[in-house]
Amino acid sequence: MATAHRRNVQQRVAQARPSRANRPVGHAQGVGGVGKVNNSNAVPMGRPATPSTPSTPPPAPNPAAGAPAPWDTDPLYVSGVGQANQRRNNDKSDLNAGWQAREQYYGFGQNANPYSQAASLSRQHDIRRRGTVNGAGHQLYSGSTVNRLRGADYDYDFNVKGLERQHAAEEAQNRREQREADERYDEAVQNFKAEAIDRIVSEAPEPQPEQDFGGPPAPGGGGKKSKPKPKPHKPQQQQPKNKGKR
Repeated sequence: MATAHRRNVQQRVAQARPSRANRPVGHAQGVGGVGKVNNSNAVPMGRPATPSTPSTPPPAPNPAAGAPAPWDTDPLYVSGVGQANQRRNNDKSDLNAGWQAREQYYGFGQNANPYSQAASLSRQHDIRRRGTVNGAGHQLYSGSTVNRLRGADYDYDFNVKGLERQHAAEEAQNRREQREADERYDEAVQNFKAEAIDRIVSEAPEPQPEQDFGGPPAPGGGGKKSKPKPKPHKPQQQQPKNKGKR
């Protein structure tokens, strides 16, 4: 009886188990059990497939956005702006060359060289300290020797800071002159633009005056009003004279 009961249970379990054809898409039998398949196109059972949303088309190009300004086609404006730009480039090139020479003169940072002012101050400081140490003899650690060394360090720091302040002032002056060159260019461009606009306005044809043909006025009360036509003259009827009394 137990064997027959076990066989009946196994048959019911086999019937209830889904077959391979009825298994949902996206699952496959793997080693040791059921494993998921990486299928991004699989559609879950019981849910309708969602249609893909079309991508938004890019906006149509605006032809007026890239249209040149009226003064850009004026030959005098183009020539004047080109000359102003050349002057600005020459001025800034001269300023940059002069500043590079001043950088070499000061010798700070990457512009250090043995003939710069910073290198000269450093050599003077080393010579002064070396002379103080060599001349101290047995009084190397005395108070007077220490004070002379401190005095050499103080003078060196004071001179270096003064040189740095002078360097910063000249750098600010160079930047100000660079900015003034750009401002002169911008001012020249605005002047050339104003002159080009004046030429365009003066050369534009004058609008023709509108002719009045006596038509009906435009709706809304605009336009010139036509003169009213004269009414035809009607002859007055003469009344009969009263006859004498009877």
